[in-house]
Amino acid sequence: LQRAPQQRPSGGAGIREGAAPCSLPPMAGQLFGQILVEAKADIVRYRAAALPAMQSALSGVRARAAAASQQPTALLAAPTAPVPALAHPWGVQWPGKADVRTCAVDFKAIAGAFKMWQGFTIVPDDEMSRELAVVMEGASAAPEVPDSQLTEEGLLHRRIFAAMRR
Repeated sequence: LQRAPQQRPSGGAGIREGAAPCSLPPMAGQLFGQILVEAKADIVRYRAAALPAMQSALSGVRARAAAASQQPTALLAAPTAPVPALAHPWGVQWPGKADVRTCAVDFKAIAGAFKMWQGFTIVPDDEMSRELAVVMEGASAAPEVPDSQLTEEGLLHRRIFAAMRR
C-alpha cells in the first residue's frame, strides 16, 4: 500500500510557499516596521519639546519649597479648620450622643449587659411549683393502654422506652 503525500493547506494570496502559517506577508512586515520607526521619532520629538517646559515648572516648585522651608512661621500662621465637638462630630444636634469609642469590642458594655441577668433564676417560685406539681400529677396519672390495643409500632416504642428506663 502506498500512502498519498500529505498536502498542506495553501496560505492564500500573499503568503510564500514554505513560510510559517502565522508569519506576516513581506509588505505587512515592512509597513509595521515603518509605523514603529515613525512612532519612535514622534516620541523623541515630543520629549525634546516638553522637557524645557517641565524643567521650568519644576524649578518654580523647587523655589517655592525652598522659600517655605526657610520661613516655617509662614506655614504655622495658616488658619486651621475648626475642630467639631466630640458630642456632635458633624455639627448636627440630635437627642442621642455620638459613639466615640475607639475600641472594636466594648467588653465593659457586654459585661454590663450580662449583669442585668444576675437576678434571673430557673428554679420556679412557690406559685409556679404548685402549678407544675399539678400538671405532673396529671401526666403520670394517665391510664396505661393494654398491649392488645397497641399497633406494632406502639409495642416497639413501649419496649424501647422500657429498655431505656433500666
